[in-house]
Formats: sequence, structure tokens, C-alpha cells
Amino acid sequence: PWGPGGPCPAAMTPEPVPQLTPWQRVLNHLESKGIPFSTVSSCHIDTRRDILKEVFGCREPLLRAQAEMDWMKNKGNAHGTAPQSCKRSRDGLAPMAPGRAAGVSYIMQR
Repeated sequence: PWGPGGPCPAAMTPEPVPQLTPWQRVLNHLESKGIPFSTVSSCHIDTRRDILKEVFGCREPLLRAQAEMDWMKNKGNAHGTAPQSCKRSRDGLAPMAPGRAAGVSYIMQR
């Protein structure tokens, strides 16, 4: 692929930069807010989806779905077998036990 001025620019593409997996993007997002995954691993589904929407927006639905599947696979690894640590109420998140408001700290930081 040679052109009049030398090699065609398409032939000189740089090596691909390794991209983060959707799951790594979620973990990086949580880390950037100072939130360990273990504190939000077993939150209500609405909180999980809010976090994933913040990471992927509405332009990457397949990556968001893949990250949600990875979340479900990894939530058991966060505490061994993680119990439900928060519930959704009409006014937002409410902790189920004192000191275990997993999603509330995330929502308050937004």
C-alpha cells in the first residue's frame, strides 16, 4: 500500500493500546471515588445499574450488560458469600444494618 508520498497512512497504524475490560472500568470508577467494591457488591439492583450507567452512559449498552454479568459473578468474592447489605426504599437507599449503608455512600458522592 504505497501512495504518491510513500506508504499509505492506513498501513502505518500504531499498535493497538490495550483497553480495559468493562469490569476493569467499573472497578477503576469505584476506586476513583474511594469506594471498595466490597461495599457496593450486594446493593440493590437499582443502585448497581446507576453505577453502571455512570460508567458506561447510554452509548455502550453491551459493555454495560457485560459488566453487570461480571458484577454478579464477582459479588460473591467480595465478602465470601455477601449478604444483602442495602435495600431500596421509596426515598432512595436505606441501610439494612447500622454501618452497612453500602450504596448510600456512593450516591452521596455523586
